Amino acid sequence: MLIDYLIGAALAISGMLALLVFGTDIIRMNVEAREHWQAQSAMADFAGRRVIYQTDSLTPGALCEGVEPQWVVAWCRSPQVTSLPNVCAAISPDASRIVMRWGLEGCSGDRALVASRVL
Repeated sequence: MLIDYLIGAALAISGMLALLVFGTDIIRMNVEAREHWQAQSAMADFAGRRVIYQTDSLTPGALCEGVEPQWVVAWCRSPQVTSLPNVCAAISPDASRIVMRWGLEGCSGDRALVASRVL
């Protein structure tokens, strides 16, 4: 009878560990999906601001490092952008896309998440 209890306890513990592993993966995937939608929202906001301020000439390269134009600085300081961990935003070399990279290990790491939008 003691063996039955031990086997039941072992099965219960292994089941709880399996739930913990799957739960952790589900939480990670949920966070990544939320961050991706947040980045898409930020890039849509960028495209909207670009139309409102009627700016056609954006120089390729990193955004959020300069002080000009003011609407880009305001976009870089917006909660949509600043709440992403280690975010980097850039204009593609042909100036046709905005690309955002972010992640806990930095925006240039192998595990960085990437989203882009046509301008």
